[in-house]
Amino acid sequence: MQKVLIASICYDGTITSWFADSLLRTIKESNSHGFDIHAIYISYDSLVQRAKNSAFRIAIEGGYDFLFLISRDVEWKAETFFYLLNRQEDIIGLPVVEKNKTEIQW
Repeated sequence: MQKVLIASICYDGTITSWFADSLLRTIKESNSHGFDIHAIYISYDSLVQRAKNSAFRIAIEGGYDFLFLISRDVEWKAETFFYLLNRQEDIIGLPVVEKNKTEIQW
């Protein structure tokens, strides 16, 4: 089983209910997809680069196979998460809809 670390930078120590729901649904489905998912919250660090470096260090030292950096206020579908995990790419970046926007115009 491959280890996955989901890291969220939480400047004020909080996450949204949408993030929490997405995380719980993803963890619930993880075993059936062959993944062991752990989550960490890096809180009270206003320097983004340092917080992300902390997440990378934790992932490397913890022997994780994958690291996902997900903002504390993002919602996602578990099936999309596992689709991305099964891609054969070293780095994947995804756009996030701007807050308070309901439509995406490409």
